[in-house]
Amino acid sequence: MGLAATAVPADGRYLDKRHGCGHEMDSRAWVADWEYIVARDLARHLVPAVDTKPAYRPAGTAGVPEGAHAALSSSVGWVDDGGLLVVPAAVWPWRGWRRRSLYTPLGVAGIGQQGVGLWVRALPAPGVRVGVSFSDIAAVEDQAGGPCRVIAVTGSPGCLRLRFHDGWAGADGWIRMLRRRAAPVPAPIPPRNGGRRPWDWPGLDSVLLYAGEGIACAGWRSRARSAGCLLALTSHELIIVMTRGGHGSPRRMTRRTLYLPRQSLQAAGCQAETVRVRSAGTEVEVRLWSRKAAADASAWLGQVALTRAHR
Repeated sequence: MGLAATAVPADGRYLDKRHGCGHEMDSRAWVADWEYIVARDLARHLVPAVDTKPAYRPAGTAGVPEGAHAALSSSVGWVDDGGLLVVPAAVWPWRGWRRRSLYTPLGVAGIGQQGVGLWVRALPAPGVRVGVSFSDIAAVEDQAGGPCRVIAVTGSPGCLRLRFHDGWAGADGWIRMLRRRAAPVPAPIPPRNGGRRPWDWPGLDSVLLYAGEGIACAGWRSRARSAGCLLALTSHELIIVMTRGGHGSPRRMTRRTLYLPRQSLQAAGCQAETVRVRSAGTEVEVRLWSRKAAADASAWLGQVALTRAHR
């Protein structure tokens, strides 16, 4: 059972297997223009082990680097205190390269009145590196379970990507705030013929935008590979959840969730075992376990896009 989901960003550079980073399209394998792959000996000087700090949502602008709030408010509209997320500089092991590390400089993400932006303290000068308006958001991705947690907001202007130490639950509220701004208008849920409704899916309630909202979903599992995929449709979003057991440790699960706003969905199709969803001008690919499953999901998602176009 092959499982993958990709939202292809307009910026950043993807390092494939030839560069030692594996062949799967993985958000952790995308390196943004403000991130750097450095020698391991240099990494310890950039971020000493004693200076490792967790990400946080500041209670006021006093906890925000100087100039960040003003720059974000100028780029994406006024940013309230609750819309700020500060991600300290960090160094991450870079898979495949034993003597290389990935350095991510200090960043501040802000949810404003018009969209979401990212301010970075990096060369040549600190500033807002990417901003995506709410209407341009194609997908919000949350990947957890590995050495770092990754939040990525993909849209036609570019991709806003954050990395921080996994296990901090404070980011959940920030992601939910962003999702509500990106998907404010509900849409009808087309009926799904056939398939299973996996109400026993672990953590299904936690991915819903609003408690108790209507949902239509279908899921697939592979016990042999400790993997699973869930497609869930609510009146506000299309939610894609993928889980996979860790190498040599099936109990350590990697969970990857994509949230696609309903108003951004444009079309859906399939090729072999892959479902292709076009959202706000961006291709999102979901590889399922069989051609039949891909065709079934594609037909249903095509109805979703059609409902959105005629509402």
